[in-house]
Amino acid sequence: MSSFHALQPDSIIGLWKEKDGTKTIKIYKVETSYFGKITENLSDDENKIQPGTVIMKDFVYENEEWKGTIEIPNRDLSLKGKITMENPDELKATATVVFIGKSKTWLRVK
Repeated sequence: MSSFHALQPDSIIGLWKEKDGTKTIKIYKVETSYFGKITENLSDDENKIQPGTVIMKDFVYENEEWKGTIEIPNRDLSLKGKITMENPDELKATATVVFIGKSKTWLRVK
């Protein structure tokens, strides 16, 4: 559950930087769903996700969280995804395979 009261479906729209600073994602809305694409990737990984790649698809807001699909193109994976907002400037994205989930924290770019 969120720890603040101003949560709205469009609260996730904007630019977000991964907490380690390597990737920036732009979250935007198309009709009633939310998508996210990489705008910057400073990783040294030779298989890094290229800017312009959509990695969040068809996220829908329900019960103070967004659920959709997280794409990991360099591994050819589509995973169940969930986003929760910890506060107005921090979100946690979790990708789940069966019962195992991995989360990353993203901070709003101001």
